[in-house]
Amino acid sequence: MEEKQNLSAKRRCLSAEQFMKEAQERIDQIKSSGAPVTLIALDFDNFNYINDLYGYEAGDHVLKEICGHFNCILQEKDFFCRQHADHFLICLQTGDAAAASRIYVRLTDLKTTLAAFLPPHYPLAASGGILVVQNPEIPLSTLVDRANCARKLAKGTAENTFHIYDSWMDEDAQWKKQVTCMMEPALDKGEFKLYLQPKTLLKTGECIGAEALVRWNSPTYGMIYPDRFIPILERNGFIRRLDFFMLQKACGFLRMCAEKGIPLLPISVNFSRSHLHTEKLVERIFETVNQCGVSTHLIEIEFTESILSDDTERLIHIVSDLKLLGFRVSLDDFGSAYSSLNYLKDLPIDVVKIDKAFLNSSENSDRGKIVIAKVVELIKSLRMLCVMEGVETSAQIDFLQKLGCEIGQGYFFAKPMPSADYTEYLKRNPTTVDFYQHLGESKGKTPSYESVVPQEFQMDNWELYTLGKNIDMGLMKGYLDGDSTVQYVNDRALEYIGYNRQEVRELFHNSIVAFTVPEDVHIIRENAAYMIATGKPVEFKTRATRKDGKVIVLQGRSSCIIDNYGRPMGLYAFRDVTEELERTAALQHELEEKVRELQQVVSVGPQHDS
Repeated sequence: MEEKQNLSAKRRCLSAEQFMKEAQERIDQIKSSGAPVTLIALDFDNFNYINDLYGYEAGDHVLKEICGHFNCILQEKDFFCRQHADHFLICLQTGDAAAASRIYVRLTDLKTTLAAFLPPHYPLAASGGILVVQNPEIPLSTLVDRANCARKLAKGTAENTFHIYDSWMDEDAQWKKQVTCMMEPALDKGEFKLYLQPKTLLKTGECIGAEALVRWNSPTYGMIYPDRFIPILERNGFIRRLDFFMLQKACGFLRMCAEKGIPLLPISVNFSRSHLHTEKLVERIFETVNQCGVSTHLIEIEFTESILSDDTERLIHIVSDLKLLGFRVSLDDFGSAYSSLNYLKDLPIDVVKIDKAFLNSSENSDRGKIVIAKVVELIKSLRMLCVMEGVETSAQIDFLQKLGCEIGQGYFFAKPMPSADYTEYLKRNPTTVDFYQHLGESKGKTPSYESVVPQEFQMDNWELYTLGKNIDMGLMKGYLDGDSTVQYVNDRALEYIGYNRQEVRELFHNSIVAFTVPEDVHIIRENAAYMIATGKPVEFKTRATRKDGKVIVLQGRSSCIIDNYGRPMGLYAFRDVTEELERTAALQHELEEKVRELQQVVSVGPQHDS
C-alpha cells in the first residue's frame, strides 16, 4: 500500500515532455466527458539568488524540496512538471478558479518546507497564472502561453501572488507584440510626432515654455496615445532611443524658432527611468543639444517620480552634472507614486511638477486643499519652482495663485498640440523669455557682466564640465551675488572637506561659505565683491573645518564667469595645503632652532686652556 502511494506521488511530477502529452490527453477528454481542466504557470522571484548565495547544489536541493511539497499538496489526478529552472506547470482536474486559487496558495506556502534550507527573511515569492480551460480546440501551447501571460502580470510584488487569466490579457499580449514589431519602422518613417503643451505663468498669464510630448501617428491604427505604448517601450528598452529622438525634435524646433524670430522659450523633454544606468548619459544629452546648435538653458530634462525608487545616488550625480552644463532639471508627476520628502530634499532639482491627482483631490475636500498647500509650501521653501499639472478651471487658478504656485499647465490654457500649432499659439498669446524676473529671482533689469568679465573666463558649459571631472584640484562653482549657492562641487573638493554631496546639501544648504572658518568668511565675501566689480581673478587662502573637526587651509584662485542669464558666478579652484604648510612650519622651526644653537656657539666663543 505504501509502495503504491509513493509510486502515485512520484507520478505527479512528470518530465516537461510527458506533462505536455498528458495535459493534451486531459484536454481532449473535455470534448467527450466534460472533465474540467485548469493550468497553472508558476515561478519564483529571486530564486537565482539562492544559487549565488549558497551555490547550485543548494539551489537544486531547494527545487527537490519544492517538488516534494507539490507532491504532498496535489490530488491523485493532478500532475506537474518543472518546465525549466524554477518554472513549473501544473495541471489540475478542476474547472473552478476559486478552488484552483486555494490550491495555488497551499502550493506556494513553503515556509515550513524550506525552513531548514533558507533563512526566514529570504524573499522567495511565487508568481502564478491560473487558466481554466474553456475551449479544448485551442492548442495546448497557446493555453500555456496564456497562463504565462497571467503569471507575468503577477511578478514583482515580493509576495506570493497570482492572476487568473482573462481574455483582455491575451489582447494586451498581442498588442505588446504588435507594438514591438512596429516601433523600429515607425521611428524610421517619422510616425512619432512632437507635440507641445504650453506652460503658463499664473501671475501674468504669459507662456514661459512648453513640455515636449510624443504622439504616434500610425497609418494602421491612427493616433496612438502615450499610455498605449510608452509602458511597453519602457519594458523593452526602446524608450531610450525614442527619448533622444524627441530631444532632437525639440532642439530642431528651437533652432527653427531662432531662425524665424519666434520667441525662444524653454522646452522640457521627458527621460525615462530606463536611462538611469545608460553609459555617459549626460555627455550624450549635451552632445545632442550642442550638435543642434541650441543653448542648454533652453532645455529642461524631466525625470518622472518613479525613478526615485531606483539608484538615488546615481540620479543625484546625473542631475548635478546636467545642472553644471546649464540644463534645468525637473521632477515630473510628483505625488503619483513614490513620493518621499527624503528624495525631494536630496535631489538638486530646479522644478517640481505636481501630479494633477493632487489638484483633483483638493476640489471638494478641505483636507485635500491643506495637503496641496503644504506641498507647494515645501517646494517653495526648498527654492524650487512649482508647476501644477492638470489645471482646467479658473477656480483652480485662483486657488493656486493664493498658494504662491508659479506655473500652471493643463487644458485650461491649451491641450498638447503639433509644433506648428504651438508656433501659432505663441503668436496669439503673450510670452515672456525672462520669466525669472516675474518670480522675483532678479529685481529690475539683470546687469550685464560681459563688460568686466574677460573673454577667457566666459567658458562654455562643456569646458567647465570637463574641467570639473578631470582637474586634480578641488573645484566649486556658485553664485557670487545673492545667497552664494553652490551649483557644482567636484569629488576632490568633497574629499578635502570630508563631506559627501548629500551632507553639503543638508547641513550647509549648498552655501559656499558654510564650512569656512567664520573668521575667514569676510575674505570670500570681499573677493566676490571685487570680482563682480572688476571681473578679475583673485588668489585666496582660507581656512575650512573638516567633518572630523580638523581645521585645514585651502589655497587657490577664484575667477568670475557668467551664466546664461548674465548672473556672475565664481569658479573656485583650490588645493588643501595644510600638510604642506605644516611641513614648511616644521622645517622653519627646525631651521630656527639650528640658528639659535649656532648663535649660542658664536656668543660663547672658543674656549682656551689657561
